[in-house]
Amino acid sequence: MENNGIQLSDFADKYYPIIKKIELFAIVLFFIGFLLYTLKIPDTGFILIIATIVTAIAFFAQAFRSIQIDSSESDNILGSRGLFLFLNKIYFYSLSISTLSLLGFVVDFQNSNMLLVIGGSTLLFALILSLFSKFKDKAEIFNLVYYLRILVCFALMGYLTYVKGFVI
Repeated sequence: MENNGIQLSDFADKYYPIIKKIELFAIVLFFIGFLLYTLKIPDTGFILIIATIVTAIAFFAQAFRSIQIDSSESDNILGSRGLFLFLNKIYFYSLSISTLSLLGFVVDFQNSNMLLVIGGSTLLFALILSLFSKFKDKAEIFNLVYYLRILVCFALMGYLTYVKGFVI
């Protein structure tokens, strides 16, 4: 059966430069909203809510982007193309889930703790796999931005868990 509609991967490939700019804008807006939230300035929570949702959507869209890596299959599973594609999807899914869990903590959603556990554990899983992977162009794939996103996400999750408390 032929599908003539647009695929999410086609959309992510075509608009990747725009998605990256939206992500950067949303992250800056997120930190402005987070600063206003921590300063307890009234009626500014919508900034954090909008920025968090847009950031999560940008992360989710990037999970579907086609990525070109060395096509030679490695004998080692930690260097295989399949692992890299899996790791890329898990990485962006977990960033998206973690970002939504941060939103849940801020606005006191009921199951935000569970989102935090799911997002944090999958992000930790992606971090561990990326550290032990054996890709030829590892520095190009797992660059500073990759690890900076993880570090900032863990720092924010830790801060909000400390401030709000963590109860499952």
